[in-house]
Amino acid sequence: QRQMCIRDRFHSACVRILRRFIDRLGYENHFTIYDTDDQKTLIKEVCRKVDVDTKVFKERSLLSAISSAKNEMILPDEFELNAGGDFAKMKIAKVYREYEAQMRANNALDFDDLLVKTVQLLQTQPDVLESYQERFRYIMVDEYQDVSRVQDAIFAAVSKAGKNLFMVGDVKQSIYRFRLADPAIFTEKYLSYSDYESAKASAPRRILLRENFRSRREILDGANSVFSLCMSRALGDMDYDDAAALRCGAKYPSSVPKPELM
Repeated sequence: QRQMCIRDRFHSACVRILRRFIDRLGYENHFTIYDTDDQKTLIKEVCRKVDVDTKVFKERSLLSAISSAKNEMILPDEFELNAGGDFAKMKIAKVYREYEAQMRANNALDFDDLLVKTVQLLQTQPDVLESYQERFRYIMVDEYQDVSRVQDAIFAAVSKAGKNLFMVGDVKQSIYRFRLADPAIFTEKYLSYSDYESAKASAPRRILLRENFRSRREILDGANSVFSLCMSRALGDMDYDDAAALRCGAKYPSSVPKPELM
């Protein structure tokens, strides 16, 4: 029996899910996706409506605060509660609440909403969740060190709490923290799993891929030297010892012949 393999990017997969089922959340399925310019226009209107001075609270900072909250799956009610009476945070909470109200009135989603609304859909619609759990027998995610909390929540849901999830990652290569990626997510899983050889049957396990086939030994020796100096429990939450070191997996000639000139 032929099995279908689906390869997709994160946001585009969420768009397809929401186009089918977002009406369950009170939106129309032909929603609009706001880009950065749309968001800036809307946030200016919101600030005027709720009487927030954009000379004090810059539009970019407000949008950044809203984006950070969404990536932590913090909705306006919780955001306001967490503000604890702080003047600045209460102002941001006021903007956040109105921003969300206007987005819903416009039947629009921003890029963070594509993730957040997918999580809400999977958490509140058991039949939708079950259909995607049954659809994907196995799920493989590359560069897991660069996922955010909301992305991890989606993977956890559709993979039945990680039972059929294969993650590939390396905290040393995390480069998207400015996009709210959290390498600690991968590290938490890495430290909680047993080594492949000692893991119990059907239990999560980790496999170390140390052999490098793209670099010469001299390059790997230099990389190992740098990593051993900077990687620690305080940075990356892992000890960079000999077991974690990169190893050369390919044989290279001792010298490279010079090309003949024509």
